[in-house]
Amino acid sequence: MVADTPPSPSEVSRLDRIRTVLVRPRHPGNIGAAARALKSMGLEQLWLVQPERFPDSEARIRATEAADLLDRVRVVESLEAAIADCALTIATSARERGQDWPTLSPHDAARRLWRQAAAADVALVFGPEDSGLTSDELYRCQFRSAIQTSDGCRSLNLSHAVQVYAFAIRSLIDAPAPAEAPEAATSADLERLYRHLKQVLEALDFPRRDPDHLLLKFRALGNRAELSAAEVSMLRGLLRRIEQRIAAADSAVEGG
Repeated sequence: MVADTPPSPSEVSRLDRIRTVLVRPRHPGNIGAAARALKSMGLEQLWLVQPERFPDSEARIRATEAADLLDRVRVVESLEAAIADCALTIATSARERGQDWPTLSPHDAARRLWRQAAAADVALVFGPEDSGLTSDELYRCQFRSAIQTSDGCRSLNLSHAVQVYAFAIRSLIDAPAPAEAPEAATSADLERLYRHLKQVLEALDFPRRDPDHLLLKFRALGNRAELSAAEVSMLRGLLRRIEQRIAAADSAVEGG
């Protein structure tokens, strides 16, 4: 099938800010098929995290007319490295994470990515074919998205899932321009905030039981809040002030 009319230059810049991240893909054929699915919809930013086999001839065969996209693939060692500069990251997963985990349909996910991509890089993340994303990887993303499937067959091939989301994004090209999003915190900004928060909680000895679970709750809270860069800066300023008060209290105890 031939793609429809090429998007305008302004639309291309937005499409270029939307990256697809495949985490530990096992089959090179799926990488090639995913590249084909993306390019057919005008998306050409493909990142791989620890692929089992890449480069590989099977990937090029399955990519067909998108073989050139494989030459520009970014290969990195961790999800953190793949999304560090992204202002919005959406994980695709069929795993339920409870009420504290915002979940989007493919079309809702596409709208959020499209809106934020007007001003910043964003990422759509897919896990390994056999096991999906780990809990830690899921919590590094602001939202979860899932494709509603038939109860009789809930499993989708990786490249087919990529095609569903790519089409949802492509369908927004002719939609009215969304309102401009505020400058969002990047994934790296958020990770620095959570590491800083962990240090302060440890200094406070709070909580005394299961601190890792509390940190996951704070991550979920941060994901729902969709923190801006300015809000992250404000929260880190608060944490630094708390650290100063802790240091002053410790000094007073030692001096007394």
